[in-house]
Formats: sequence, C-alpha cells, structure tokens
Amino acid sequence: MREGKPLGHDKDIDIGIWAKDEERMKLIIPSMKKNAYRIIIRSYRGMNFHYKFVPRKDSEFRTLDINMFRQAGKFAWSPQPRPIPIPNTQKTVHSQLFRIARGVFWRIFSNYYSFIPHPSSTTWPFCRFIETATWWGPAHYFNNLIWFEEWECFIPKKWQQYLTFKYGHWNIPVKEWHIWDNARGFVKKDPFYLIKEMEQKKSKTD
Repeated sequence: MREGKPLGHDKDIDIGIWAKDEERMKLIIPSMKKNAYRIIIRSYRGMNFHYKFVPRKDSEFRTLDINMFRQAGKFAWSPQPRPIPIPNTQKTVHSQLFRIARGVFWRIFSNYYSFIPHPSSTTWPFCRFIETATWWGPAHYFNNLIWFEEWECFIPKKWQQYLTFKYGHWNIPVKEWHIWDNARGFVKKDPFYLIKEMEQKKSKTD
C-alpha cells in the first residue's frame, strides 16, 4: 500500500484467511504443485495454521505465506513460532549443542524434510526448541472487507487503520523490520495461555 506495489526487498507475499476457509483454500494446491511450488504446512495443537508455497529456486515468483486466523471473542489470533533464542554471549558446550539441535528441529518443523508431514510446535521434541507467540488483533479488521481491484483481493475496509495498528508508522519505509521485535498486535505469549487468560478476565467481569 505504501509504494503501490510489492516491496522490492520483501521476498514473500503474506495473506491472512479464516481457518474455517482452509478447505476452500486447499483447492489451489494441485495447480500450485503443477507450477512446481513446494508446500510447507505448520500446525499448532493439532490445528493447521500456516501454509507456505515455495517456488523453485530459479523462479521469478515470490513465496506465498497463508496464515490462518481463528476468533476468540472480539479478537482474531494466529500462532507465530520461532526457534528459542540463545544470547550470543553463551559459548558453553551445552549452548553450542543446543544451537545445533535447535537448527535441526526447526528445519524439520518447517517441513524442509518431508518424512514428518505435519510437525507441531507444541509436541515433543519440537516444544523443547521452539517457542510460540500470537498474532492478536481486532476481528473486525478481518470481517469488514472491501475488494481491491488492482490486486484482485480482499483487504480490510479500514486498511489504513489496520496498517497503523499492525505497523505503527507504516508509510515510512523500514527495511530492518522483524515481527517479533517491531510488530504491533503481536503478543509474546502462547495462544492457548493468552486465550485462557482473556477468558478468565472476562469471567471475573461478568
């Protein structure tokens, strides 16, 4: 939106959908495979939440990331995993071995190896090396949409408000932006515990 075209330094295209539309979305899989895309699926507590369509290395196409959201009260949420960070100051044998194991299990979780089709970030051994946070935002941004003719897709009706909510000063270019450190509407808590906490607060006020 800021530059009126996909950002040159951005190597992927992010799309958000409701999880209830997963089966409809999966209808594109045969044609994506036909066009030599590799498909990576991530799951959380038995629920798929992320489809990554990766083109061939020599392709001019971008990676397509589809994040699936679910609703909890007035909010929409989606898991966001990452390898558990270790401070660079830790140089012990244990920390070095942990880094190696973390890298291996992260690649398995990311489905770079196909022998585990749907690894989950919350099951052993992945939960020892991966932490999960939450995309968390008002559900009305996902429910009130308009058709964007130029890109032939739906976007939030109040898209400027949504971008401000998610990125802050979204109209100012920032190349060194990272979801875990810079994103608004991003809570560094596991979705299960975040939703449980929200429900407990709601029950106290009812």
